[in-house]
Amino acid sequence: YPFTAYCNQESFAPLGKFGDMAWKLKGACDGTFAPSSTPMCTYERCRSESISCACGTPNCPTGDGQTSGCTKSDDICNEVDVLPFDGSSLANYQEGDVVRIGTQR
Repeated sequence: YPFTAYCNQESFAPLGKFGDMAWKLKGACDGTFAPSSTPMCTYERCRSESISCACGTPNCPTGDGQTSGCTKSDDICNEVDVLPFDGSSLANYQEGDVVRIGTQR
């Protein structure tokens, strides 16, 4: 949905007419914590991030003669909460993100 030609089209939102073409149902969240009736869910989200590396070492791409300021792309994974889908901020979603529709299990 965020990374396709269908960006920002309401019919491709999770509950939209063509939502099944852009989103995969993963299942229900497990349980709730009182006094909330909202299911508490987490998942491991991975993002490719640019990190510093030592110029000239293996797996650290450098330009001709570059000796400082080298970076490489690395996948960083964190356990994060599954948040309700927010169609007003579609730019914040990336491929592989997990969202919740409503507050029901």
